[in-house]
Amino acid sequence: LRQDYQIIRALSKYLKNEGIEILHTHGVKAAFLGQIAAFLAGTPRVIHTFHNLIYDRPYPFWKKWIYIWANRFLHLRADGIIAVSFALKKQLIKVEKIPESKIKVIYNGLSPHRFMPLVDVKRKKKSLQLEDGKPVIGVVARLVPEKGVDLFLDCIDLIAKQRKGTQFLIIGDGPQRPLLEQKCRQLNLGQKLQMLGFRRDVAEILPILNVVVIPSRSEGLSITALEAMACRRPIVAFAAGALPELIHPCKTGILVPQNQIQALAQAVLFLLDNPKIAERLGKNACEFVQAHFSLEKMIRETELNYLEIFKGKTKKEQEIRFDLVTD
Repeated sequence: LRQDYQIIRALSKYLKNEGIEILHTHGVKAAFLGQIAAFLAGTPRVIHTFHNLIYDRPYPFWKKWIYIWANRFLHLRADGIIAVSFALKKQLIKVEKIPESKIKVIYNGLSPHRFMPLVDVKRKKKSLQLEDGKPVIGVVARLVPEKGVDLFLDCIDLIAKQRKGTQFLIIGDGPQRPLLEQKCRQLNLGQKLQMLGFRRDVAEILPILNVVVIPSRSEGLSITALEAMACRRPIVAFAAGALPELIHPCKTGILVPQNQIQALAQAVLFLLDNPKIAERLGKNACEFVQAHFSLEKMIRETELNYLEIFKGKTKKEQEIRFDLVTD
């Protein structure tokens, strides 16, 4: 609480001293603290962006209840709400009773060229102690329950029994790591799987993956999917959250019903057995991301949203200065 008080105090002072006319927050806690700071500073406009689906996660009821009422308070005070997907917008309307007219969907964007590096695949595999000539299947995710990495471990067990020599990677870290390592030992996956932890070279690892698996139980909008698509990687995923907005079956990837581990494994095996189809899916996915999920498109739509909210109400409508405040 002391740290939260200090954040509110510092942000309120900054907003007032700099004459900020719009505060844009990201995430529930940032929105809650930012809303209080904006009120104290007299900041006239506040926008909140929500990035994650909450209510289909394996959270206890009391935690979901807190989120519901916190978000309802926030939307009453906010001038605009941005959702990063239509699936998230639908949930905000249904569960939190936010008026549809108040929510704008603006997809996350990325710079596709950042995820098209020239990678020496053989050298990269060697650096990760992977055998060349054998397929590599990977997951890139935070190790938390909603990302479903435990389900991927079950999937590995099924794939390995049918496709000897297949290699598996998990890139990412998080609080579930000890439990996942324990499950790896129980399934005897030690020789087949590497858990690489947090990596800064994801853009160089993605090109060595034959298939990217997204076994999420919940997704607001998967950044991993966007990055893999930009790298022309074929994706197999559960039809969770906003993933169907990115992965169009047999066009930009393969979707299977949620929690159907057998179906997930069979889809991966299908792509390994049909490399030309996998290549076509990767190519289509890359073109789809370039057309609809560019960083420039996201920025422009956000700017237009600012101007729409400000119309006739800002002191300097023709001269808006954007300040980025991070912790």
